[in-house]
Amino acid sequence: MHFELTDLRLLIAIADAGSLSRAAAEFPIALSAASNRLRQFERRLGLPLFTRHADGMTPTPAGRIALDHARRVIADAVQLHQALDADLSGLTALELGTEGAQLAPGLTLLSSVLTTVRKKQIALKLNLLGLVNFISVSELIRKCVVVKDAGTGFLTIADSVTGNRINAVVEPLRRSEALRKTMFESLMLTATYRVSNTISMPDLTSHNFHFAFNDTTKSAVLADYLGWCVLMNLLTDQEKSDGLKAFPGGGHSTCLIRTEFDNNACHALFFETPNTLWDVSHYLDLGRQAMRGLIDPGNSDTDRIRYALLDKHWADAVKTGPNDNLASLVGLHLTNSTDRAITMFLIGDVYTIAWWADAMVAAGQAIAGMQQFLAGADPATLAGSHEFAKRRDQLQKKMAGVISKSRTRFDEPWGLVSLFWAAGSTGASARVVADGLLLERP
Repeated sequence: MHFELTDLRLLIAIADAGSLSRAAAEFPIALSAASNRLRQFERRLGLPLFTRHADGMTPTPAGRIALDHARRVIADAVQLHQALDADLSGLTALELGTEGAQLAPGLTLLSSVLTTVRKKQIALKLNLLGLVNFISVSELIRKCVVVKDAGTGFLTIADSVTGNRINAVVEPLRRSEALRKTMFESLMLTATYRVSNTISMPDLTSHNFHFAFNDTTKSAVLADYLGWCVLMNLLTDQEKSDGLKAFPGGGHSTCLIRTEFDNNACHALFFETPNTLWDVSHYLDLGRQAMRGLIDPGNSDTDRIRYALLDKHWADAVKTGPNDNLASLVGLHLTNSTDRAITMFLIGDVYTIAWWADAMVAAGQAIAGMQQFLAGADPATLAGSHEFAKRRDQLQKKMAGVISKSRTRFDEPWGLVSLFWAAGSTGASARVVADGLLLERP
């Protein structure tokens, strides 16, 4: 027999209201339409479902049976819609991970990724971005966007704004660079919030990574990979040389470098001593050394001149700033198209390092201000404080403004190296795979 959920809802409404007119008013539906729907439903069943009397309507014995089933069907429908809408709040058996458990009326758990992972004893590492925007990790997960990096296979759980920004990039290469950029910016932001005590994350560590791959690997590409490992204190120059000598050339290659920042490392990013912030010259020098370490002066004229600016003319470059006047410091002439193209690289290098140095100083000052306000208080106890919410919002807007000025390039791991050195040069790992070479450190 055919029936609609509206028929069952009407039965329940009549029984609860005690009369057809009151049920029609609450449903809402016209009284004539409600009467006609009930009459047709009873005709299809071949049984009266309600007894009509002067005071209203009461269910017949058949009506009481129909009502019991109607209430279960409507409850099942609600649970089904919640599940289809990804609202699993009612499916509490899922959290127990018990296969065969009834999640809701009519819904039985056959298997889940959680129980499979538990059985195989697989450890999961997830990148969480945007923690500062949420009171808890569970809230973040409920409202997040999950981004998978095609190269590494890593899952990144990001706040909706960050996640949508990454998802908007459809080209695989640009998507990877967008994810690297977001990881770098998120690490700076998260470290700022952690050290300022704006958020409390005692059981979480902050990570950054750089992943690169090549389908036709030349020795210069592998030299870059191994050179990055040298900068991260994971390889010696001699080990790099030995690896290059043993490499036959060609084939696929991948390089993954990860860094981990606990509370002490995050604190070291901003403080020279427990109460003294690093000054801008500290970050300018770290950024310069990291950039210089990534450049091979023998690779091209462009890299030779970039290296020379960072190595021999840095003090003058800082005074000059990121503009065309950098050309004269290294003997370039802007009337020459090749020299102008090289000058654009020099401007980019100086801008990137100067921006990062200013950003770290600004973050440190914001941290000191928030620490002074909190005076050691647990931020969880100030969840209802209007002043704390105001200052937290101000910190967020200030750092967002700083980050928005970034023009950092992410084809090389300059940002990763700079933050790693600034945090004390601990907590790095790497994996390089190429024809005849497998390197895993530590």
